[in-house]
Amino acid sequence: KKKKKKKKKNMNFAFSFLVFLFLSMLSNGFSLIPSKVRSSKFQTTLKMGLFDFFGPKKSASASHILIKGDRGIEQLKSLKTKLSKSKNLSEEFAEAAAQYSACPSARKGGALGTFKQGQMVPAFDKVVFSDAIGVVHGPVITPFGAHLILIESRSE
Repeated sequence: KKKKKKKKKNMNFAFSFLVFLFLSMLSNGFSLIPSKVRSSKFQTTLKMGLFDFFGPKKSASASHILIKGDRGIEQLKSLKTKLSKSKNLSEEFAEAAAQYSACPSARKGGALGTFKQGQMVPAFDKVVFSDAIGVVHGPVITPFGAHLILIESRSE
């Protein structure tokens, strides 16, 4: 009888812990299915779904230009127009990042290297993993400021 009680007590604890974990995740903004929370002209924010943590993650390589402050969006719009006329986009993007970006990656021409889906803030992640490669995107607004993003590569 003691073994049965102990086994039942352990199962109750495990079940209670799983329920607690699930409810904690829901209260912290998680859902079973990702859902669009807010969308504006420059930014889309997504809630992460529970199932986003399972399965293989995509990876990507990108560069960015970060400008902080109120004038960042206007500055990036004019810079994007200038870059759109570029003959050698990646080289000119790197030069612009070195000159204008407020991010430490500016020393490397804005290069962020390779990263997995979910490592960046949601608005940045959405652009990198869904928009066209080899094109300047943005301005994208994040808590860090306004970004122009150049997606260099992406893999499943």
